[in-house]
Amino acid sequence: MNFFTNIFHKIQYRISLFVQRFGRRWEHLVDTLLVVASVWAIGNVVWQIGFNADPDTAAWLARGNMHIVLVFSILQMLKLLNYWKSGSRIPPTEVVYAVLTCLYWIFASGQYPTPWQSWLAHPYALMAAVALIAINELSRLGITILGRKTSPTVLFAGSFLFIILVGAGLLMMPRCSTSGAGLGFVDALFTSTSAVCVTGLSVVDVAQTFTTFGQIVVMLLAQVGGLGVMTFTCFFALSLSGRASLQSRIVVRDLVSADSMNGILTMLKRIVVVTLTVELVSAWLIYGQLLVLMPDLSHARLIFLSVFHAVSAFCNAGFCIFDGGLTSDILHDCHWLHLTLALTFFIGGMGFPLVSNTIDWIKYRLRRTILKLMKRSTTEIYRSHTISISSRLMFYPHLALVVIGAAVFLFTEWRNPEFADGIFGRLSNAIFLSATTRTAGFNTVDMTALSPLTILVMMVLMWIGAAPMSTGGGIKVTTFALVVLNIRNVLRRQPNIEVSRRQVSQNSLNKAFATVALSIVAIVVGLFLLKIFDPHLPTRQLLFELTSALSTTGLSLDFSPMLSVASRVVIIVCMFIGRIGVLAFLMCFVGAAPTRPYKYPNEEVML
Repeated sequence: MNFFTNIFHKIQYRISLFVQRFGRRWEHLVDTLLVVASVWAIGNVVWQIGFNADPDTAAWLARGNMHIVLVFSILQMLKLLNYWKSGSRIPPTEVVYAVLTCLYWIFASGQYPTPWQSWLAHPYALMAAVALIAINELSRLGITILGRKTSPTVLFAGSFLFIILVGAGLLMMPRCSTSGAGLGFVDALFTSTSAVCVTGLSVVDVAQTFTTFGQIVVMLLAQVGGLGVMTFTCFFALSLSGRASLQSRIVVRDLVSADSMNGILTMLKRIVVVTLTVELVSAWLIYGQLLVLMPDLSHARLIFLSVFHAVSAFCNAGFCIFDGGLTSDILHDCHWLHLTLALTFFIGGMGFPLVSNTIDWIKYRLRRTILKLMKRSTTEIYRSHTISISSRLMFYPHLALVVIGAAVFLFTEWRNPEFADGIFGRLSNAIFLSATTRTAGFNTVDMTALSPLTILVMMVLMWIGAAPMSTGGGIKVTTFALVVLNIRNVLRRQPNIEVSRRQVSQNSLNKAFATVALSIVAIVVGLFLLKIFDPHLPTRQLLFELTSALSTTGLSLDFSPMLSVASRVVIIVCMFIGRIGVLAFLMCFVGAAPTRPYKYPNEEVML
């Protein structure tokens, strides 16, 4: 009896082992098919909206969208079957997602005729559904990749490189350009890099070169690049499934600067909600002013102009599609429009951790106030340091540099007739110029008419940049603040940097000084290469363009179209490095040193 029992257990073990192995292979096969289907679906949608196909090809592609929805629904059911076979709990969101996909195909294909069948089967509705499903599946793939032992810095840089190449391909589509022939690869790559890296430099006139569809592509690239590709990926994946490995959550927490593992999705939602809220309010304010300034334009065009510039301003992209830009005769003296844009990109450059910390502080104060009005004890909700050190080092220098820059520009350009007329106009332009220099990229005055001293101060402000985890670039205001505080401590013989009864870590100081040193090296190397490729161009203008690219500012002295192809490639690389950071870029190629279980004694070095 024992003999047959042992044989039975061995057979049962072999069967269970086979099922487990088969289950893993089944899961990998389904995931692979989902990725292939997603890539094919996105390519199908891009071909439909970007290229002029004949009627037969267009009808075949439209039918392909219906078939790919069926493929997605079948693969989703297979994933549910894999959950059931493995014995794990099936997430309710997965069931809802699979059921909705199947129902959409059933009603859109006409299997069960309904009054809304024509709407669901409309080509645009099909393309939107297919694109959303494909983006969701690729987002899940991104979460899976995060779960592997891959450097977050490499993933961050790789995500930007991927979307830049995709954007370049989109901008080369015939429907994107007014000529109908599409941009060349270098110009498309330059524009895509400038949009994704939220720089604003361009070798073509965005308003005249691109159609409305092409301008929408540029706006979407700036939106994705401003918030970060991985932010969108993690938001889509975690919002729909909520499932991720521990390693994935650690990486996402570091990417979005969340306080804890539980606060990851909350932080992602805040980023998206704050972005959409600020952009909608800004677009509404811009629309109200454009309605008075441009009454001849249609409401649809005015709405698009408002949304485009709101997104471009909040993301610090610097792209402007007004004819003649903000320096045109119509918009040159519209100072309330200028101040609206300035406030928009000032908020975008504050940094999402600061915005999130501010929201927490407001909620905390409101709760304490309500409890006091109700005459209840507030001891149980007392929190010390509701505003973190990072938030203080973000906000105060960010605001102080805008005020100092405006005061300097008022002094240096007070007698410049091109600056503005009247005290309010000069003050408005000074504030706008000081704020836009901090990586926004818009300009309300002719840049070539500014004095050399103004240009020098602008390069310094561009080099400093905006706050970390914001849509701006530069070495970041916190880095600059730590360097200044450290210099002050050295002069005062004070060993540690203390801010709001907290001590700044030595690791933060090391990163700050490394960032400053590497940014200077990048500027020197970049200027050296530009002078080799374009020796006939003035050094000051080349230095300004290079600083603007590395800080992702986008301001220009009208020299970008004059650059050679080699110099444009240098600027493309500089914009990419400036968006992800010089330190982060080098960390992609240098591995971490092994941890040592010992520590040498300290010794002073002569300086």
